[in-house]
Amino acid sequence: MMGNIFPCRMIGSHEAVIAAKLSEKLVAAFPASDTPKLVETVGRLMPCKAGKNVFETALNAPNVVVHLAGSLLNLANAEKNKHFGLYNAGLSPAVIRCIKLVEGEKKAVMDRMGYQMVIHSTHMEHVMDYGRYPELDDFRALEGPDSARHRYIAEDASCGDCLILSLADRLGIEMPVLRALVTIASGINGEDYASTGITMDKLGVPGNTPEEINAFLESAK
Repeated sequence: MMGNIFPCRMIGSHEAVIAAKLSEKLVAAFPASDTPKLVETVGRLMPCKAGKNVFETALNAPNVVVHLAGSLLNLANAEKNKHFGLYNAGLSPAVIRCIKLVEGEKKAVMDRMGYQMVIHSTHMEHVMDYGRYPELDDFRALEGPDSARHRYIAEDASCGDCLILSLADRLGIEMPVLRALVTIASGINGEDYASTGITMDKLGVPGNTPEEINAFLESAK
C-alpha cells in the first residue's frame, strides 16, 4: 500500500485521533500478477487502485521524501520539546526546498522504472500555509519526532530511503541529497543504515535494469 491507511495518533486508552479523511491508495501484490485479486478484496473495505508493483506503491509513500529531511533539519527543536510537531512547527521554505530536492532525486528513479509518481511536497506547502486550509489542522496537530531515534528518522532511513538508494545504485542514478541525509542519520544514531537497512540485496531482488527488476516483481521468478 502507498503509505498507511490513516495519519493517526493514540491520544488515550482506547482512543485515537484520525487526522485526515480516508483517500484512495495505490495497492499492489507480490507477485504483481495477483494485484487484481488484491484490489477486488481491499476495494470492498476502502478506495484503492492497482499499482504497477510493490515498489511503485512502497516508494510512493510520502514518508520516503518528507520524514527524514524534515526531521533532521528540526532535530534540535525535537530533542528540546517532547511535544514537538513537524507539521505545526517544523515546516519552512528551506525545509520544503530540501524535501523537493529529495523528491526530484526520487523522480529520476521512478521515471527510469516506469512508475507513476505521486507528488507530496505540494501537500506539505499547503500544511505550511498555516493561515489557510483549515481542513489540515488535525494533521498539523500531530506530534513527532521527539528524538533522533524516532521512527521518522530511524525507520525511514533504514526502510524506504535505503531501499530507493539501493535501487538507484542498481540503475546507476545518483541521489546525493538523500544519501547525505541517510549518512547523517547513521552518524547521529551510531548505525550504518546503508548496511543494516532494507536493500535490494536483502530482499533478494535480482536484476540491474528496470525490465529485469519489474519482471521479477511481476512474477516472483
